[in-house]
Amino acid sequence: MLFMGDLENGVLGKENVAGDNGNESSKNEIDVIRYALDHVDQEIFVFRPGGELVYTNQPGRDRFHLPENLTGIYAWTLDPTLTLESWNKRTQPVRERGENFESMLYLNRPGGGCDVLKMFAHSTIRVSGEELIWVFGRDVSLHVKNENKIKELNSIMNTVLDNIPVYLFVKDAGPEFRYVYWNKAFETYSHILRENALGKTDFEVFPNPKDAERFRRDDKELLHTGKDIEFLETYETKKGEIRTVKTLKTLVRNDSGDPCFLVGVSWDITDLKSTEQELVKARLKAEQSDKLKSAFLANMSHEIRTPLNAIIGFTRLVAETEDAGEKDYYLNIVENNSELLTQLINDILDLSRIEAGSLEFVYKPVSIRELCLKIQEVHRVRMKEDVQLEFEDGGLNTHVLTDGNRLFQVISNLITNASKFTAKGFIRFGYQQVDDFIEFYVEDSGCGIPKDKVPTIFDRFTKLNTFVQGSGLGLAICKMLVEKMGGNIFVQSEEGHGSIFKFTIPYQRITIETDINDMENNEIKENVSMGRTILVAEDVESNFLLLKAIIGKTYTLLHAWNGKEAVEIYEQSQPDLILMDIKMPEMDGLEATRIIRKVSQEIPIIALTAFAFDDDRVKALEAGCNDYLTKPLSAPLLKETIAKYLV
Repeated sequence: MLFMGDLENGVLGKENVAGDNGNESSKNEIDVIRYALDHVDQEIFVFRPGGELVYTNQPGRDRFHLPENLTGIYAWTLDPTLTLESWNKRTQPVRERGENFESMLYLNRPGGGCDVLKMFAHSTIRVSGEELIWVFGRDVSLHVKNENKIKELNSIMNTVLDNIPVYLFVKDAGPEFRYVYWNKAFETYSHILRENALGKTDFEVFPNPKDAERFRRDDKELLHTGKDIEFLETYETKKGEIRTVKTLKTLVRNDSGDPCFLVGVSWDITDLKSTEQELVKARLKAEQSDKLKSAFLANMSHEIRTPLNAIIGFTRLVAETEDAGEKDYYLNIVENNSELLTQLINDILDLSRIEAGSLEFVYKPVSIRELCLKIQEVHRVRMKEDVQLEFEDGGLNTHVLTDGNRLFQVISNLITNASKFTAKGFIRFGYQQVDDFIEFYVEDSGCGIPKDKVPTIFDRFTKLNTFVQGSGLGLAICKMLVEKMGGNIFVQSEEGHGSIFKFTIPYQRITIETDINDMENNEIKENVSMGRTILVAEDVESNFLLLKAIIGKTYTLLHAWNGKEAVEIYEQSQPDLILMDIKMPEMDGLEATRIIRKVSQEIPIIALTAFAFDDDRVKALEAGCNDYLTKPLSAPLLKETIAKYLV
């Protein structure tokens, strides 16, 4: 053995190195030492400074399957990751300063698997004047395996804890209750990174000191009583959000019963609370809506029957009386109540169309001054005897791009509403430019609105006075129409001192040049209309008689009782214009229009129907109608529409 040969006077040599006297006891001592070294649980290796192996005990020989003769075996024979250069670099601190070095050596087993050997050197010893480096190795495979298992379990646990949708946090039980764990959910909801929370107190972590004070108070209570605490609370996140959580805190003790950790679990119920509040609001709104609708239906029954009663009653009186003055008086009452009934039906239809999003807005150049003058002319005759309707010209004699019909409707509704509550005095309306908007106003000297009613005055079915005729929809419709046109509406009122309603629409100015005087246009239309023939397709005789009464003196009328007759009469007589009812027996008006359109694209066809929804209008226009009028008919609008096509 090389070690024995070179170190025959060494402590472990096989020859008698105790002295010339051959003391047998020294030899026995050496055998005992050798036996001890071969039976320790560590591998022992002795190297020369150049890396040559000169001794190993039996565990080391068995580990690396080394022969008895160690000649030619070096440190890098045992550890292939070593070289002479790296060996020198690693052993230099050991040789020069007595410093230790450690390394891990991974050895593959022949049958699979891996042994882990922890190698460490901590000293050099001279034997017979030669410097030797002593290296010790210990099998730590089981320890490493257990460590890896613990790391794996910790990784699994962290993955689970970071993916559960609840906050999980752990604090030490010391006087400051510093955080030692903070999971991903807590980080996500609070917007506080865990690295900014670990090792810190609530006062250092949370932006709101009141939250930190409350958390500290709860922690002290838990530490004092030892009993779990559960509570509902809110806190402010790093981004300033207010979140609601349901928290459970418990105290963890060690084997001696002393407190060591405070563990908390919090369920974030912010969204649940918001949903719950929305559901409560929705329920209250539904209940309120149900009550309002019930009141609305009861009110509608009254509002519909009242004008109907007057219409039916006074119509009979008109037929019975022969006095011309009485007839005019009765007919005036019938006309007023017919307008009330028509307005009621229009309000209901407008409301349904607005809510369905099917109400169309047609934007055209509109002279707001002329529009207001027309409104004044229409409403002046409707004012009470002691009420003066005044129009204040805003000085903007220009055209704006808007829906003139809807603008007319809003102002008319506001004036009609004012007239209901103004017994004497004035109703004043006008407009003015305010920045990029036109502001309209309707002011009255009426009874005003109680302070508690002002916030709900634009709600549907709301009525200031249940004894005044009306559906309670007018102001709600005004608000919807104004907002659809891009404006706002509001009211200023004091009970007993009148009210002023104001609304705005965007100001889009347009320059319009007129070449022909309106009066000249009207004269031309009247002259041209003489001798024109109109085909009326109408299956209800009373409706035809009404048309005959309105336009029969101006035009020659032909009557078709259904769509089939309309097609036949058109082919025979070639009328100048067709008034087409939609719902008729044998063939409806849409089908008749399609057939006529195959023959002629020029003949004007105006749909007259009780179907008043927007999709009905679209169907009529798609079938080939040029225009669309709804029943009950407005005589002026009917005449104006016919004149438009018979120029």
